[in-house]
Amino acid sequence: YFYRTRDYSFTRVLRVLIRINLTAVILCLTLGNPYLLYNICPLHSLSFLMIYFTMKYKSYWNYSIYGLRWKLMGLACIIFLLWDVDLGLFRLIHTPFLSTVVPSRGEASIAAPYGQMWEWYYRTHVQHWSAFIGMVYAVNYPITSVSLRKMDAFDNIRGNNVIYFGKISKAIIAVGLISATYVWATGPLRSPRFSYNAAHPYFGFLPVLTYVFLRNITPSMRAHHLGLFRYLGSHSLEIYLLHHHIFLSRDGTTMVTIFAGYPSCNALLVGCILLLVARILKRLTSILIEMSLPHDDESKCIRSLLILLGLIVAFFAVSLALDMMGMVNFGTIAAITIICGILLYQTVMDMTWVEHRNAGLIIARQIKERRKKRFLRNLSVLESAENNNDAILEDSDSDDLSQQSSESGDLSRSEIRSVLHMDESPVAKISPPLIGTLVVFLLGVTWHVAALASASSSPSSSSRYGRRSVIGKVNSMPLLGDECGILANGGRWVPIDSCSEFHRGIMMREYGVGGYYGKCDQTSQIDIKMNGALSWGWTRSEDAAPSPSSSSSSTFSLSEGKTKDNTISTISGEDDFPTTKQCHFRFRDTDEIQLSLRGRSIVFVGDSMTRNLYHAVCRALGDINAGGYDATVPTHSDITKTFFGDVTLEYKWAPLAVDEISKLRDLRYGEGGSSAPPDLVVVGGGVWDRLHVWATDEDHESHKSNIKKLASELVELRSRSVSTVWFTPTTINTRALNNQEKRTQMNEEGMEEMRVLYAELGVENAASFVLDGPTFTMDRVKESYDGVNYPPDVYDAGAQILANAFDWLLLDSVTLASGGGGESDSQDFTPPRPGIMSNPFLGMMMLCFALIGLFFFDGYFGFSYLASLFVRSAAAAAATTDDPGYYTGEQHGLFSLMPNESYEEAFVPLHQKLKLPTISGLSMMGGRNDGTYGYGMQDEIFSLLGGSVSNVSEKSGSAEESYRQR
Repeated sequence: YFYRTRDYSFTRVLRVLIRINLTAVILCLTLGNPYLLYNICPLHSLSFLMIYFTMKYKSYWNYSIYGLRWKLMGLACIIFLLWDVDLGLFRLIHTPFLSTVVPSRGEASIAAPYGQMWEWYYRTHVQHWSAFIGMVYAVNYPITSVSLRKMDAFDNIRGNNVIYFGKISKAIIAVGLISATYVWATGPLRSPRFSYNAAHPYFGFLPVLTYVFLRNITPSMRAHHLGLFRYLGSHSLEIYLLHHHIFLSRDGTTMVTIFAGYPSCNALLVGCILLLVARILKRLTSILIEMSLPHDDESKCIRSLLILLGLIVAFFAVSLALDMMGMVNFGTIAAITIICGILLYQTVMDMTWVEHRNAGLIIARQIKERRKKRFLRNLSVLESAENNNDAILEDSDSDDLSQQSSESGDLSRSEIRSVLHMDESPVAKISPPLIGTLVVFLLGVTWHVAALASASSSPSSSSRYGRRSVIGKVNSMPLLGDECGILANGGRWVPIDSCSEFHRGIMMREYGVGGYYGKCDQTSQIDIKMNGALSWGWTRSEDAAPSPSSSSSSTFSLSEGKTKDNTISTISGEDDFPTTKQCHFRFRDTDEIQLSLRGRSIVFVGDSMTRNLYHAVCRALGDINAGGYDATVPTHSDITKTFFGDVTLEYKWAPLAVDEISKLRDLRYGEGGSSAPPDLVVVGGGVWDRLHVWATDEDHESHKSNIKKLASELVELRSRSVSTVWFTPTTINTRALNNQEKRTQMNEEGMEEMRVLYAELGVENAASFVLDGPTFTMDRVKESYDGVNYPPDVYDAGAQILANAFDWLLLDSVTLASGGGGESDSQDFTPPRPGIMSNPFLGMMMLCFALIGLFFFDGYFGFSYLASLFVRSAAAAAATTDDPGYYTGEQHGLFSLMPNESYEEAFVPLHQKLKLPTISGLSMMGGRNDGTYGYGMQDEIFSLLGGSVSNVSEKSGSAEESYRQR
């Protein structure tokens, strides 16, 4: 664009930047999201500014052979120093604009989990060569186009020796590009995610170049395109911005559900809504930009920009005042929206009505002129017919001509009014505000109903950005605190293939179960087909919502729930319970669990059941081999694992209650190798106590005393801002126990008695959350091979229940540490350091690619020369042919596919057609820079077609048209 138009005006920059960022800024201000969540907008802005300043600096260099290329080479060196060499320049340049403060745990954010500086470095590093590669290709595009048309022309050359020059040339380039792409696909692409992201900027352009070449390899393919791709490309910005909020929900972690149980239909409907809204948004954005930022009026652009900034500041001040007065609710928001909308509508009408009227008058005059011309033309036809005594006088068209004669004068006032659509009736003036008010009202009611039904903020979403979400902030309903813990254990196993969309729909519709779909890789699908594996999910609230009378002493007290400040509140009835949909129970993948646990430590204390749960959490964090058989590790030993550098999981072997008390006391006082208390402690036990210390009455009393001490330790940990989880023993398969002592002492009946005892003596009430083991094991009891332990996938369900409980368990630790509602004073995280992804060796490789692409004039960075090597040698041999019909190729460049020898024939006609400045430096290449070169190039192309200009003209109508078609 800059090369063709030489438009470096401030208006152009402003229009592009506002086009890219306007919607993102409005979404950030409206929803309270960080700007980096929509990272494509700052990345595109950076790319545009990089291109703009490169082209504007000494813009007269752009029209010399090497001037622009030297500027681009300088840009490549700057990119190399900023991102490929760890000199600290990136941090130095961005420190004034980006915060280097690492967010605390209460400020965990999907957009910038490790702080703004690292997030921007990470995003820019992944794409830091992308714009430059595109610029190099664009600079060489005319040469690439000429070379490709030459290869097309080779196919029509007469002579058996060279008839396949074009096809072979294309095949050689294609093989080279495909081979490079294959190396990328079998090498860097298969690396772990972080390793691949570090290597992506150096190899990611290879498949793109391959696609571009193969996509345009023949004239017929270049002449056609898919309308769907064109539509998606023209709306890509709006689709990207809106998919966070329309297609997906909960900050991109789940899909919006309209038809529960019909995933394919739901995805189709939501996708159509997304495309429709994206189309409307782009149209509105385009109209707003054209209206407020005209490309030919810089003063009006500046005035519009200042007005826009003023409006944003004013609305922000109003929202801050409403928040301070506690008036943020749906009614207030709707009233302000309607009032401001009406004022904005009236302001726009007042500012643009005169301009609109004048434009309409101009249109009316143009219509009048066209009518006059049509009338005079028809009148001449009529006079000709009269002179020739033609029968056309009898034709009914004479009436039309008479009518046109009367229309040749000035337009009447009614005609002008109809052209201008200037209906100034009260209905026309008041209808837009009324329609807008109705739309706001309907949207508000829909939003309110959705919030009450299922869309309200969960603790996870309210803490995701260190703030309450919009719905939580307008007080549509209170946050769901620990009340969700009442329903967290409410699930079931169903014999459904969770890897099938169809079966997941059945799971939702017929079994009332959804949320946990697990990983559907090849191994899990084979296991489902061979063993009929079951799927775990949370039961719908209407089927699972407990009532006070339904609580049992063997599980968490369902008649009591803990409020956000961890006090006990009585749930009066079924209607007071939140729904499972409001709690957002669902399968949590590794990324989401990592975000929840970032910078945290969790300690598991207990027997082998607790150890199995520990291994399940490790598997959820990506250690797929956790819990596997390993004879080299002692059975009863402590385990410590670190994930992602800042997530620590510990397991401490404590089979008896007295051992658990000792371990918890060590954690409380920072002993046992721990300098600070953990964020979460998961405790489980009772099986070994039942087996070894439950024989006599004295043992009973001693064990009861230990249970009370255990409850006291849990309370002490909670007072020190440590969330606690009590893991009740899983269901015992009595018949599978391997000796009589176990079948007598620790059978299921005895363990049920032990569960009741722990609940009565206060352990369950002392814990922040109770993970009920029998909930996810009673239906799988026959699979317990030794009566106690279960297959890994059973414990995986327990790990998912625990992962969903992280939403409020880890939020509680932050809330308590800050004294309630504030930010945590605990230690901040140590983020990755900007610069660690730099790779000077791969950066040097990219500089070599840049050198080849720029100074060897090849948009495919050297791959085009593969074809030129073959064509030059083949043409030299073919030129000696005795075939009289063969064109011997005496003209310079006839058989040349060397990109550096195609510069003149590509750029000189382009400059002539677009009336660009004369190319300086052509004499250095031995070329001509006169006005006749374009025709020489056409003659050369026509010669390649195997005939003279006249012969080709007879087939195509003209030499110019034939050349354009080729």
